Amino acid sequence: MDRAEKIVMLKLDVIFKRVFGDEKNKDIIATFISDLLEIPRSSIRSIYINNVELTPKFFDQKFSRLDLKLDVDGRIVNIEM
Repeated sequence: MDRAEKIVMLKLDVIFKRVFGDEKNKDIIATFISDLLEIPRSSIRSIYINNVELTPKFFDQKFSRLDLKLDVDGRIVNIEM
C-alpha cells in the first residue's frame, strides 16, 4: 500500500482534534455537524472551538469535555466530541 492509499481513522482523538479543532476548518466542521444533526447548514451562524473541562455536580457523574459551541439560529448548542 503506497502512501496515497492509507486511510486515517478520525476516531483517534489526536486525529479528530487535528481536523475538527482547528479554526481554519470551521467550514468542514459546520458541514459535518449540519449533516450529522440534520440541520440546515445556513442555520449554523457561528462556531466557537473550546477545550473546556466540565466538572460533574455529583461525585458519581462523569467528567465531560466541551469542544464546540455553535450558534444555531440564535440558540447555543454545546457539542462534546
